[in-house]
Amino acid sequence: MKNPILLIAILAASSVAAQVPPPAAPTPSSPATPSGAPTPQFNESDVVPESPGYEDAFALYEIKVGGQPLSEADQITRWHDELKAGRARAGTLVGSHLAYLALTASDCAAARDALGRADELGSDQAAWKLAQLSENSSCGETDVAVLERWLKKAVTLDYLVAAQRLIALYAPAGARSDPVQRYVYARVAGGYWEAVYPNDKSGSSSAGFDATALQEMEKELAASDRKRAETEATSILTQMLKRHDRFTPQAPQEFARGGQNAKSSKGWGFAASTVDYHHECAWNLVANCRGTQRLAFVDVSNNEQDFMGCKAELRAKDFVTQKADSLAREVLVGPKVTRRLILGDVYQAQDKAALSVNCKVIPKLAENAAAGKCRARLEGTIDAQQFYPASAKRQGIEGDAVVRYWVTTGSGTPTDAEIVRSSGYPALDAAAIDTIRSGHFKSDCDYGLGSIRIAFKLQD
Repeated sequence: MKNPILLIAILAASSVAAQVPPPAAPTPSSPATPSGAPTPQFNESDVVPESPGYEDAFALYEIKVGGQPLSEADQITRWHDELKAGRARAGTLVGSHLAYLALTASDCAAARDALGRADELGSDQAAWKLAQLSENSSCGETDVAVLERWLKKAVTLDYLVAAQRLIALYAPAGARSDPVQRYVYARVAGGYWEAVYPNDKSGSSSAGFDATALQEMEKELAASDRKRAETEATSILTQMLKRHDRFTPQAPQEFARGGQNAKSSKGWGFAASTVDYHHECAWNLVANCRGTQRLAFVDVSNNEQDFMGCKAELRAKDFVTQKADSLAREVLVGPKVTRRLILGDVYQAQDKAALSVNCKVIPKLAENAAAGKCRARLEGTIDAQQFYPASAKRQGIEGDAVVRYWVTTGSGTPTDAEIVRSSGYPALDAAAIDTIRSGHFKSDCDYGLGSIRIAFKLQD
């Protein structure tokens, strides 16, 4: 995988995140017209994804930065292969997907097997997914004992919704009426809500385990049962909140550093790292880090007064096939600038020998750009409409952005690009860069700079 489009889109989106609100009435224009632009910058960094954890814990889809897109069938096959090789998250992903599609008993069995294996491998999401699967109407009559077992495990793994489901299960009209256990999990849910959402005073979200509900449940219990239930609830809540504390950013692990005169006021330097951005290894219940999907990135620093062209390439082995793949980026780096470049996903710890970074000065780039020299001109046409984000169309969003692009020696397509003037919408800016990358350009010199305004307009 070289110069993945998605990486450039991330760069574009990150560079406009703090822009002013979008213009009220964008100026109409053709989809792609030449436009003047201020001095080149090429100083924006990619944003390495980092979630505090809540979204990761509940969003059972896999976002890969870079790499080739897979069809649904190929993705399922890939997850199965990763599961066989010992990757816990792969089992949760494929199991959840199969459970969602479940129409037959064999579908349910396949989902159950995958999720069960994921649980054995230490996935912290498998228990809740197995609880949901046990109630899937497509899978036959609910086995209440199995449901209860997975719900209880899910509660200790910080799933409040599992505690709420147990309250209903143990209710008088529930499948396993038990006033003591109902009170246990109502106390767990109430204590959790108070600890995690202390500023929520509405009461509506905690209905069923609020103070009023707890008082009604207490009336049904003998003093000894209530004391025993409170002790059990305290123990469960302690486990739940301890697990909740895992939601902290993951620290990147540096694996390579170097450059040319990197410690002086001249030359260039780099530092490369990986990060467990899915929290996949950090949250595994049995310390199983096999196949953990890490994100590799490199910080490239230009210490010169001139622009530099820099290329980083990482040879990383595939977790399943053990074949080496190339994750590469080539970019312009502005004077006295450090840019963070996402290389892509890797599945194991990296070493310095697998990475190569090289930079070279491109003299007089800014001067040539100001003088109109070394320009890269579009050959033929490009169609912005095919890159128009569907979500923007649905919302009736229109806009235009000016994109500057850099075309390197021997290449007719842009190697790097930056937003010169934002549309005000990150999605449109990213689509504008994708549009530019679909075109073919011709340069006057051994490199070329150019800029084009890309407009996205709704069509009748």
